[in-house]
Amino acid sequence: MPIASSLLGDDDNIAHRLVDVSTSGTRLVVTQPLEPGDGVVVRLDHTISGKSVQMDAEVRWCLPLSNGNSRPPGYVTGLRFNRARGVLHLLLNSYPAKSAR
Repeated sequence: MPIASSLLGDDDNIAHRLVDVSTSGTRLVVTQPLEPGDGVVVRLDHTISGKSVQMDAEVRWCLPLSNGNSRPPGYVTGLRFNRARGVLHLLLNSYPAKSAR
């Protein structure tokens, strides 16, 4: 997926990896735990077009990842966008329109 993410915490980007994104929310791997109900700011950047959108979101859940030897410790979190219009616009305009046949 050509979309990168940032989760803006206390002056740092705590997003490690985008898991998935929909018009209503996203799952991210983050570097520090988040509390359900917390408000966060998410920025999604389309890596090909250069378009980006920044939205307020709410933490719905956060779970620790297993700390095996193959990856650093982290957390996976589910976020719900407060307003979905921005991400819908980014997703719909990220790909070239197909010509009608």
